[in-house]
Amino acid sequence: SHPVSARRFNEGVTDIVAVSIKMVGNAREVFTEYKLSHVPTVHTHVVVDRGMGWEEVRALARQARGKCSGFYRSRREQYHRQLYLLALQKENSSHLFNIIRPNTGRSFYEETKTDLLNKYIPITPEKAEAGWKAQYDSTRERCIHGPTCKNAPSCLVGSRLSHLHLLSGGILPLLSLLETTLARHASSLELSKEAKSLRCSS
Repeated sequence: SHPVSARRFNEGVTDIVAVSIKMVGNAREVFTEYKLSHVPTVHTHVVVDRGMGWEEVRALARQARGKCSGFYRSRREQYHRQLYLLALQKENSSHLFNIIRPNTGRSFYEETKTDLLNKYIPITPEKAEAGWKAQYDSTRERCIHGPTCKNAPSCLVGSRLSHLHLLSGGILPLLSLLETTLARHASSLELSKEAKSLRCSS
């Protein structure tokens, strides 16, 4: 393997975590005019869905343990609406929770009981259903900020779906070219910070 300087990537190695990943069309060989490697470079377009629908999250809630596990609604409106989540108390812990949201699924970060109760109030599944479904549907291809977001349509914050363009195979010889091309065209294409970053995914 070839050593790669950490500065070559904006975010290092990134796992693609999603409820579903679907390939769009067929993978195809690209950069055939550049003979920088004996290994072909292949482009694959995938659509990643991070969200969790009501039926799936309801099943998780039924299996939850811990007296504070359950559905929660934000105490204050955010982005002109209240937000919903499912908090699952961690096993062998009285103050740490795993968080699941309609639009982004399971969070990488744990929430403390104090922070959770400061920002959210517990509600019954019956009171959570309509709000959960609305948050899930409205963020399908739109950010969590809603239709009035000043950075739409390039803003992807809290969006359920994202389109990823993956390059595999002979990549290392092309990195300088890719970085230069992205930097040159990012503004004209109105690319978000996330969209214009080069990352290694596993």
